[in-house]
Amino acid sequence: MGAERFLEQVMCSPDAPTCFLTDWGRSLFISTQFEEFSHQIFAAQRARESANRQARELVALVESAKIFRENGDLEQYQTRIDQITTTTKAIEAALGEDSLTGEDDGVRPSFLAEAMEAVVRLKAFDHFLNHGVVLPRSTCHEFFDEEYLAGLMSMTHELSRYALGRAINQDITSVKMARNVIEALQFEFSKFDFRNGPLRRKFDGVKYSLKRLEGIVYDLTINDKRPKLESNTRELPSAVINVDEFDTIRKRMEHIDEMREVVIKRCRDIQKNSKQAIYSLHRKQYSRAEEQLKVAVTGIEELLPTVALSRALRYGAFTSSLEEYTEARLFQLWLSERRLVPKSAVPFVNADEYIGALSDFTGELGRFAVASATQRDISTVKQCLETDAMIAFQLSQLPLSAKLNKKIEPVRQAVLKLENIIYELSLSNNAMVWQETNDVEHV
Repeated sequence: MGAERFLEQVMCSPDAPTCFLTDWGRSLFISTQFEEFSHQIFAAQRARESANRQARELVALVESAKIFRENGDLEQYQTRIDQITTTTKAIEAALGEDSLTGEDDGVRPSFLAEAMEAVVRLKAFDHFLNHGVVLPRSTCHEFFDEEYLAGLMSMTHELSRYALGRAINQDITSVKMARNVIEALQFEFSKFDFRNGPLRRKFDGVKYSLKRLEGIVYDLTINDKRPKLESNTRELPSAVINVDEFDTIRKRMEHIDEMREVVIKRCRDIQKNSKQAIYSLHRKQYSRAEEQLKVAVTGIEELLPTVALSRALRYGAFTSSLEEYTEARLFQLWLSERRLVPKSAVPFVNADEYIGALSDFTGELGRFAVASATQRDISTVKQCLETDAMIAFQLSQLPLSAKLNKKIEPVRQAVLKLENIIYELSLSNNAMVWQETNDVEHV
């Protein structure tokens, strides 16, 4: 009891933490817009998680089908093939075309693309065993071109292993069939410009598989001293690959590459004008900034029809230019009206791009706050702090993707930097007040 009485006499509770937000700062919150973002992101994440789980099941089914085929259990093998077809359709239905998932025409997340590649590999090897030729593209409508090509490249490793097994039985005809398929694929793949992507690395593996099979054929030809088996007298298929289909695929991919180059070149001008508009706003050259943003939006509107032809073109340079333009618009409206630009004011950006621009905008506010602090304009610095703090709060309420989640920490750091600036300004103001009071007392 004595200790409790002592604490009551000497202890007192500290004041509540300092709240920098005022009613003005809270008015910046666009509740309806961010609630919509939250619902969209949650729905996209649920679809993605479901597709991820089914993709893992799909890969497991492919591996088990492969084992059943090797063991000669064709009934179980066909059962797995039917399950693979059903699961593939379920994955596509689960994902849909939500812009927040990153899945669009010709673009899938890596986990799904790898699962689809495994299915193509299985089908291609099965088609080779039945017909001795390359799986036609016309039988793979559910797969994208890159998934089809990647599956065929991976299948060459299966052929290499298959040829080794047949070579043990001195079946040189089957080995030659496998060699001819890989040779035809290698020749057609060499016509493509795969750049420095996943297909380029997989294509390098095709060359090693071909070299391996050429060595096996050579060894069998040199060392086979026994009478020819009946299986070795079979005729080889005259055409093992549909060249026209591969030419069509190559032209499609070249057309996409050409459009991508156009988009990248045009996006440089959009980003340049958007960045220069931000610099003009910092220098208070508002009319010049408006002209630069008009040039940028004209470039965006001109590119939209091209990007719409293949939404795979949107990600990368075009997305970056949209974020830069939106960031400039956010900064412009905040300087003129002290409010945030809603997403509806920039209808050509999606939620991810708007959120990315909003997080980058806090950095521009930080630079503007530093300039205001040099003028001892503490009220403007406080407005910058309130804006950054409200943006940080809004973003923290969203279940952001890993890519966007990286941008939250810089926003929080921007808030801390502005708090430090206000602290230093308050010390400076207090020192000035003390100096003025001291001067008056001396007079």
